[in-house]
Amino acid sequence: MYSYEKTLLSCFKCMEDVIGQMERVFTDAAVGSHTCLSPCEVIAEKLMKMTERKINLIDVRNKVVKAFNRLDDEKRKFISYKYFGRKDKEIDEIKNTRDYFRKNNSALKAFSKILQAMGFTEENFLNSCEKYRFIMQVYEDFKEREATRNKLPSRYYKIVKSGV
Repeated sequence: MYSYEKTLLSCFKCMEDVIGQMERVFTDAAVGSHTCLSPCEVIAEKLMKMTERKINLIDVRNKVVKAFNRLDDEKRKFISYKYFGRKDKEIDEIKNTRDYFRKNNSALKAFSKILQAMGFTEENFLNSCEKYRFIMQVYEDFKEREATRNKLPSRYYKIVKSGV
C-alpha cells in the first residue's frame, strides 16, 4: 500500500544528486568526445540517451514537487518530517503516538490521491523509473516489506486452519 508513493518521497533527495551526477557525466562525455575514436553518430546517440534519462528523472522529480505543493500545510509538515528529515516541535511531541501515525497515513493518502489525479499512477511510475536502479531497489524493498507484513507467522497457521 502506497509503495510507489513512499519510494518517490524516499528517493527525492537522491534524485537531485543523481541529476547533478548525470550532468557531470554528460559534460565529461561531450568534452571528451573529440579525443574518442568512435564516430560522431555513436557519440551523439549516447549523449541523446543520457539527456533523455536526465529529462525523465527531472520530470519525475517535478511531479513529486507539484504533488507535494498541492498538499495543505499540516500534511506537508508531516511528509517533510518523515521523508525529508525536517524537524518540527509539534510533531516531536506527538511522535510514536497513535495520532502521529494516523496523521502521517492521512498525509501519504492525500499525496497519493494528488499523484493519481495528475495521472501519475503506479503503472506510469514503473514505466518512468524502471531505468533507475536506485529507485527500483527502494520500491522493491517497500513491496517486500509490505508482503512480509501481511503474512501471518507460521505459528498462526495452525490456529487459522483449525478454526479456533
